[in-house]
Amino acid sequence: MGRVTRRQFIGMATMTVAGGLLTACAQPKPTPEPTPAPTAAAAATEPAAATAPAATAVPATEVPTVAAKQVTLTVSLADWNPDVQNYIDKEAVPDFQTKFPGRQVKVNYSDWNRFNEELTTAFAGGVAPDVFQGGAVWAPQMAQRNWALPLDDLIKTASTDWEWADFYPALQDDVTIEGKVLAVPYRMDTRPMWYREDILKEAGVEVPTTWDEMITAAKACAKMENGKITREGWHFADPVASGWQNDWQAYVIFLDQAGGMLLSDDGKECLIDQQPAIDTLQFLVDMIYKHNIMPYPGFEPQGDKSALMLGTAAMLNGGSDVEVRSLKFSPETAGFIKAALPLKGPGGQFTHTWVNKYFIAKTAKDPQEAWALLEYLTAKPTLQKYDTLAGYISPRKSAADSPDLTPSMKVCMNATAMAKVFPKYYRLLDIFRPMANALAEALSNKTAPKEALTTAATEIRKILAEG
Repeated sequence: MGRVTRRQFIGMATMTVAGGLLTACAQPKPTPEPTPAPTAAAAATEPAAATAPAATAVPATEVPTVAAKQVTLTVSLADWNPDVQNYIDKEAVPDFQTKFPGRQVKVNYSDWNRFNEELTTAFAGGVAPDVFQGGAVWAPQMAQRNWALPLDDLIKTASTDWEWADFYPALQDDVTIEGKVLAVPYRMDTRPMWYREDILKEAGVEVPTTWDEMITAAKACAKMENGKITREGWHFADPVASGWQNDWQAYVIFLDQAGGMLLSDDGKECLIDQQPAIDTLQFLVDMIYKHNIMPYPGFEPQGDKSALMLGTAAMLNGGSDVEVRSLKFSPETAGFIKAALPLKGPGGQFTHTWVNKYFIAKTAKDPQEAWALLEYLTAKPTLQKYDTLAGYISPRKSAADSPDLTPSMKVCMNATAMAKVFPKYYRLLDIFRPMANALAEALSNKTAPKEALTTAATEIRKILAEG
């Protein structure tokens, strides 16, 4: 299909399998259909002609049929594959339209590479979709642009089994800006640790749980020939996965474990030149040049096979796609590739999660109808089918209890309870650029970690000062 990942999405961006079969939920509540005899409460808003005196009422057999309300809803998707499109077009949309007669749903299939431009044009032209997807750093951007409708009041009208509380707290936090819920997650990319069970067994080491244990295990698993590493004890980042974003996406997980932060909670202060951030980068530099655990950059994949599949790496941090891709492209080694909970660093046992979500446009003509569609798209059975077909893990806590989850997928789900999310600053992609440059300088052993991060922090503070 030639689609790019959201990590490559310039301007809005950043990617994460299957949960088990979940019970069906009650349908959401759209704007009520008009009826021949409205209640007293409804009479205040319905035309007076909607009620008739009892003496002149026609016999019941002659009461005219009231036509279903005609509503057209539009939704724009950038996160899909052919299986997802087939499900949306042939199952989900027809099912929604059957549940809500008179509703017509039009779906626009885009991709992350052009999605921002399409939405910008649509909002400028007054033809924005009612519901649209967004990537991991979109919530503060949508708040800044005033494109997203706050959903708090609509969530209160949700069906009882839709359950906002079923979404992980970290995910709820990610979509809440200045106390207002702006979106509903439809998938997450939580990244625990992955390892090759056969390689660790060969090296005679246990699955590590801390930074120190990881260094010991990685040193035992690494191999060198003629002074060059031929097997990485730890694979830091795939050098071709997402271009300039490779290093900082891998770095931020270790930063979380060190107790560091990119920005202050209010997004006003840069913290990457503080000691936890410096110590994190030094730890990674030492893995390369002191412990000889990995080269920089790390080993590239061969076709669709990653270093973990090829056996040229023993461990890494990664999302659910590690298992999805290994089952598809390397079934002969998939049985040895397993997930473990995140490592515990100086600041605690944490990882990071990337959250994709649905928004309702601020310009939606009928927010209640748009909410009915969004609620349907994020209901348990809909999300289950969507995420399974797309190869993602569900953002709902209850999905972790499914007996159909593989052990590693259950680990990915459980690791979300230990996950942190990005700061709520609308220009995050701008600050990631100097960060990426600093990481490359230090990991290439060209600049000391403190100096590299101090330079990046200076640039980031200029960005913050611009507002």
